[in-house]
Amino acid sequence: MKQFNVKFSLAIYILLPVALLLSGGGVAWNIYNAVNNNELTKIIVSVLTAVLSFAIFLLAFSVLIYSRYSFKNKTAILRFGFFGNKFDLEKAIKIVHFKLSDKLVLYFENATYTTILIKSTAYADFIKTVREINPQIQFDTETEKNA
Repeated sequence: MKQFNVKFSLAIYILLPVALLLSGGGVAWNIYNAVNNNELTKIIVSVLTAVLSFAIFLLAFSVLIYSRYSFKNKTAILRFGFFGNKFDLEKAIKIVHFKLSDKLVLYFENATYTTILIKSTAYADFIKTVREINPQIQFDTETEKNA
């Protein structure tokens, strides 16, 4: 199964590790507070906050590690951490590479589209993979112009 990793912006590559550090620190701090507290209310609040911090840690980790496009049974699957979205490639009609902004966009029959978030060096391989699944998909390049 062919896979393409999602390409995030520089800001996301900075913010995800920050979220990992802060949420990991939140887990440790709240466990420490829960263990060193004698008041039941503070223990419960610390445990709940530790659980929430751990959930944020897992989400940030999964997005950083498991964000990719894959293909299965004529479907493109976008995994974004724990979350996923499927695109039926039999309903895709066109792929357009916008040269000026260097974006790859996949258009569907029902007038919807999705921007493909991968490295531009992988565009040709992605297009080839999609067209192997559905040879009817047209490929076009466009240069955007300000009107």
